[in-house]
Amino acid sequence: VTDIAIDLEGQLRSGSIELLQIGMGGEPSKNEKERRIIIFDLLTIQKCESLLKDVKVFLRNLLGDEKISKTFQDCRTDSKALHRYLNSCPKGIFDISAAEILVSTLRIYVENQKIIDCPDPDNNNDDAIQKVMRKCEDIKWPGLNDILLKYNATHGLNIYKNKMKKMFGTPEHRPYFLARPIEHDYLHYSAQDVQDLVEVKYKMLNVIEALLN
Repeated sequence: VTDIAIDLEGQLRSGSIELLQIGMGGEPSKNEKERRIIIFDLLTIQKCESLLKDVKVFLRNLLGDEKISKTFQDCRTDSKALHRYLNSCPKGIFDISAAEILVSTLRIYVENQKIIDCPDPDNNNDDAIQKVMRKCEDIKWPGLNDILLKYNATHGLNIYKNKMKKMFGTPEHRPYFLARPIEHDYLHYSAQDVQDLVEVKYKMLNVIEALLN
């Protein structure tokens, strides 16, 4: 395995990870049947101290292996949570949200290349350059479904995203996320968050390469 997708669920800002999802497959050289999703129910695993210790060693080695690319969707909070939970940081990260910001910035550059690279000494085009810079500053941080839609992900949008987003952070819904067995919609939501990330990563790399050339 050289490419995996990672996502977390839980009270991440406080370092409490309840689920850790790993998505495998989606590379151009692999077919659909080779896709796999593994979900570690850390909330349940932590009830067995010896098992939790072994799982943490496994995850620490996996996430620290620089030969394996880890694709995240906005890894800012996840990486901090993993650092608190495992006392180590993941290496070899590809963040599709950050990559999409790069793609949008490169598109603006390509569209305005003449203004940026060949300023007219006879005409003050500072205003035009400022407009280009403002376009870059106005780029919004993309959500997962925005990216899945744009890059035509094989399994489409995460259809549970809006429902879960409304429930996250609401105290009365905490029992839903803590229930075991894991609730059907929550389990599928968690799986869909990593299902197509590796595929999207390679599509993004193709777009970035085309823009740079």
